Amino acid sequence: MASVDYLIDHVAAGDGRGDDPTASPLTRYYTAQGYPPGTWLGSGIAALGVADRAGSEVSEAQLRELFEGARNPFTGERLGRPPVRYPTRQERIDLRVGKLPDTLTAEARTALVEKIAAEEKETKTRTAVAGFDLTFSVPKSVSALWALAPAPVQEQLYLAHRAALAATLELIEGEAVFTRLGHNGVRRVRTTGLVAAAFDHWDSRKGDPQLHTHVTVANRVQGPDGRWRTLDSATLHQATVAYSETYDLLLADEITRRTGLTWDRRERQAGSNRRIGRELSPVPDALIAAYSQRSADIEAAVDTAIGRVVLRTGRRPDVNAINRIRQHLTLATRDRKQAPNLAESVQQWRATAEHVLDRTPPIGPPPPRPPVRRARCLARPTWTTSRPRRSRCASSTPSQRPGRRGPGGT
Repeated sequence: MASVDYLIDHVAAGDGRGDDPTASPLTRYYTAQGYPPGTWLGSGIAALGVADRAGSEVSEAQLRELFEGARNPFTGERLGRPPVRYPTRQERIDLRVGKLPDTLTAEARTALVEKIAAEEKETKTRTAVAGFDLTFSVPKSVSALWALAPAPVQEQLYLAHRAALAATLELIEGEAVFTRLGHNGVRRVRTTGLVAAAFDHWDSRKGDPQLHTHVTVANRVQGPDGRWRTLDSATLHQATVAYSETYDLLLADEITRRTGLTWDRRERQAGSNRRIGRELSPVPDALIAAYSQRSADIEAAVDTAIGRVVLRTGRRPDVNAINRIRQHLTLATRDRKQAPNLAESVQQWRATAEHVLDRTPPIGPPPPRPPVRRARCLARPTWTTSRPRRSRCASSTPSQRPGRRGPGGT
């Protein structure tokens, strides 16, 4: 999880609030500086005794109470045991240096202090797990259209994203949120749900349009006995890919239902990370590539790292090893995130589109049509191990029924 200070930066970045509280969640910040403030979500909010606070804005004090102190962010009440505190690197150095005998010569003492400092520098500092970051990010074609579309279409794309996020989070809470009881946590039991904060962002670290939401989940859940304990993250980690695919399916269904847009199956990215995925039919590949600077930088670094492994070992790393390389380089190569003015960003994105397309980009698809009746179970999956098997349910659009060919040809 990102540090609490990093999260607080985003809360502060949302201080440039729009004047119109009735505007849509992102477009109301069109002329403000920074991102919208975070909001509370998750079924666990009710277990805190403040069900009515779901959807309310997150404050710095609340974040620190929950993620640093493991306390109820609204009342300050302790949620289970206090977090474990591990010594920092400097504290470990000071402790070891303090145990050196006084009889050492100044030269010998200096040499030992340097040796201790070098050893501790190579030792990873343990930290208590305060929470987990789940990132829900729309396909690049959706971000591209959102960046160039008029406000009514932007709003429908954003609402489709948040509806898919909410449905996926509901599945996560029902299928993968547990805590453990008994000696050494031998019993895995269900909980009352997650306590989380959601942060909407609209760009990548390279400034490209990238509509996504960070859902920061607290490492505290309430068990069936009413006590608060840490979250058993094993199931959640194991099912990450499945939940990502579920979100993509629900998002495609929501966008088509709200706007009538269709999907294509296309090859995404280049280099070692080629894969087939859904993209909106009206958005050309050239524009997707132009808005994917961050992904291109990461894949170039991954390809270089793979080449070094091949030279050193004579073998290409397997898929799991490549994924670890990509995760490491994603963190190691990222620039400091900015929180620009949305109106200024849109001007830059339109200028990029005009250059790539050699014409003024269209303002987007026709006005969104009224949403049709939602599928009764929102393609709710049933789970076998970590892979979803979509259950059969009635849908308002026959071609979109789970299990049949729908958006993107799945």
